[in-house]
Amino acid sequence: MIIYQHDECGYFTGQSKDVHEKQAIPYRWSKVPMQEIPEGKFAQLNGTRWDMVDEKVYLPPPIPDVVTMRQARLALLGAGLLSQVETALNSLEEPHRSAALIEWEYAQEVKRDYPWVSQMVAVMGLTDEQVDDLFRAAAAL
Repeated sequence: MIIYQHDECGYFTGQSKDVHEKQAIPYRWSKVPMQEIPEGKFAQLNGTRWDMVDEKVYLPPPIPDVVTMRQARLALLGAGLLSQVETALNSLEEPHRSAALIEWEYAQEVKRDYPWVSQMVAVMGLTDEQVDDLFRAAAAL
C-alpha cells in the first residue's frame, strides 16, 4: 500500500512510500489514493480525497485564549517588551493597579480577555494584532 505525506494544512509534500497494509500509518501520512498532480497545481488532502488547488494557502495559527504566565513572560521577553510591563502596570489607577500587579505576580495563566490585559495593552500602545501575535508566540513556547 502506498501512503502519502502531507503538511499541517494537508498539502502533499512530495513524499510517498510503500508500506505493509497492516502497518500503522504515521502522523501526517495518508493512505488516500493520489492521482497525478497536474502541472501548476497542488494536492491538498480533504478528508477522504485529494483536491487539486491552484495555490497553497496557509492561515495563521489560531489565537489562543489562554497561555501560562511563563509563556507570556517569555514571549514578552522575546519581543523586547518585558521591561515595559511593570511600568505599564504601575501606571494604572487604583484599584486596577493592585489587582493587575497581583495577577502579574501570582496568576498561573493569562487569558486574552482579562481586563488587566486590555488595560496594559492600552498603556503600552500595542495593537490587537501585536497582542494576538504575542499570544501565538507564547503558545508556541
